[in-house]
Amino acid sequence: MLAALYEAVYAAPDDDAPRHVLADALLERGDPRGELIALQLAATRDPRRERELLEHHAASWAGGVAAAGAVVFERGFPARVQLAAKPALNLRAPEWRTVRALDGLERVSKAKTLALCGVPSLRELGILAATWLDQLVPPARPWHALRMIGAMASESALAALPELRAFRATVTTGRREALRFEHASLAELDLLCAWPRRSTLALPPSLERLALHGVLGLPRFDLATVPGLRELRLGARTDPIVPRAIPDSVEHLAIETAPFPLPVFETTARSRLRSAKLVVGQVDAGSLAPLASIERLELAGYPAPGALAVLPALRALTLHTVPSFTPDGLGAALAQVPQLDELVLHLSDLATPARDELRALVAGTRVTRLAIRIGAGRDAQTSELLPPPPRGAA
Repeated sequence: MLAALYEAVYAAPDDDAPRHVLADALLERGDPRGELIALQLAATRDPRRERELLEHHAASWAGGVAAAGAVVFERGFPARVQLAAKPALNLRAPEWRTVRALDGLERVSKAKTLALCGVPSLRELGILAATWLDQLVPPARPWHALRMIGAMASESALAALPELRAFRATVTTGRREALRFEHASLAELDLLCAWPRRSTLALPPSLERLALHGVLGLPRFDLATVPGLRELRLGARTDPIVPRAIPDSVEHLAIETAPFPLPVFETTARSRLRSAKLVVGQVDAGSLAPLASIERLELAGYPAPGALAVLPALRALTLHTVPSFTPDGLGAALAQVPQLDELVLHLSDLATPARDELRALVAGTRVTRLAIRIGAGRDAQTSELLPPPPRGAA
């Protein structure tokens, strides 16, 4: 009976119903796998219990997928695999039939990549060599997300993927000055590119998230063609070009132009902006004024005197500080935002202030969360300096 229930899951990996039936059958037998399936299908998750179960059973539950690399479980079954440097592949193992996302393809040969792309449940691939796109992506497959690297000869190959929703690429474009991503279903576009001078980029109206990073500068593009854009991330080290008007639909804005100052842009009174991340050379009140509606701000370095005072809705502030951290500088910044509830300092290893001194700085303010984060990326460590407020507290 159980074999038939597992087969029902593998035969319809996108359907939750067979997983619920299997979970009930396993729970009746006292099998902890049933608990994991039920937990990951539940509307309210219990991450701690999930971790406990996976620590004890992940290797056996991953079965023939385990030797391929790091496995992430979703809805009780292997769903994502980060390939190891030398993965052992047993693609006949039934556990592969629920895997929908595969990363680390740049670590394996073209032959292994081709074999892996034959896994029928796969919908997301990364990182794929751009020159292999035509050969390795069957047009009939409903791919949802692709990450690529390399020289992209043409964007036309994406037109054969009608259900593609996310495309991320680190690409070179040669001397082509015009790129067109007019895919009807594309919701997320993330490009890192050495854009040719005077280049232009055509965007699909379906976009919800756009991230453009330029080694030299950014292309010219028209945000008026993407009325549903919710997230905009732009980064360039030289000649930063930022659209003059940020659409009202954008809820999160990230701009990285250091060492250049924050480029000039405009928003309207109808702006939905609620959060921003700025890695720029200079921030003053004039440049922050268009962000008056934001509630969360992540900022590299200290703002100029009076700059934060133009953000009346700001409730959470993260400061990426430099080794010359001074309590006086932080105190001056806090005085500009008396309504602040949350403060996080992201510091280098060389700039760790005394905890008591920081607590004293926020004493008497509305700050209920004070934290220090040291390091970068996944190695960063966070220390909470204030006890969290009681549940249900205003």
